[in-house]
Amino acid sequence: MVAWISWMLTAVVLSQSDAAAIRRVDSAYVDAWLSNDRAAVLRLFAPDAVIVPQNRQPIAGHKDMSTFWWPEDGGKTTITSFKNEILEIGGSGDLAFSRGTYAFTFDYEIKGEVKKFSNRGNYLMLFRQEKGGEWRITHRMWSDLKP
Repeated sequence: MVAWISWMLTAVVLSQSDAAAIRRVDSAYVDAWLSNDRAAVLRLFAPDAVIVPQNRQPIAGHKDMSTFWWPEDGGKTTITSFKNEILEIGGSGDLAFSRGTYAFTFDYEIKGEVKKFSNRGNYLMLFRQEKGGEWRITHRMWSDLKP
């Protein structure tokens, strides 16, 4: 306990400018999905990033994340609305987190048939500041809420 208190007293608290940068990454994440831009979504993640979908094993790296989010089954997903609400941002030094809620709707088209879906839940994202100063997502986990 004493070590934790000592760390808290000496830790570098996330600056307001870094918190604003985290908010910009969060906004860019939503915008990339709304643009249905796979490359833009993946660019926001560190190459060694891990996503942890509800009820699934963790998925690491851009290649496996891409396969998870955009499976090659001949279908097409189009995000039609997406909102993240950040409830908390924190961090220290070159590590940060955001916690909040999300809600999105999407169309899934396969073989000419379009189905509409919606989802909402809670999320936690971890970020690392790269050497050039850019913040990138290292981990994202989420939990869907029942309709």
